Amino acid sequence: MALTTTAYTLLPGTPCYFIEVADRYYSDYVGFLKWYYRRRQFPLYQIIWPNNEGCYPWSPGATRAFKEWQPVLGERPGN
Repeated sequence: MALTTTAYTLLPGTPCYFIEVADRYYSDYVGFLKWYYRRRQFPLYQIIWPNNEGCYPWSPGATRAFKEWQPVLGERPGN
């Protein structure tokens, strides 16, 4: 899977993004998996979807609350 892949089938008609999670977030979000797999690195992807207004966390119109609710844990699309 590419670093950022768009899927339209998860939420029909709404593009969702699969973003590879940066290593620095593993401990905060998947610490148990690090123990389970007994190694530091394994592939992990975050699914990003828009809010009801169609904004993604990186969109200019996204509210601070939405950005905090759905933090982007990797490189956003287009970077």
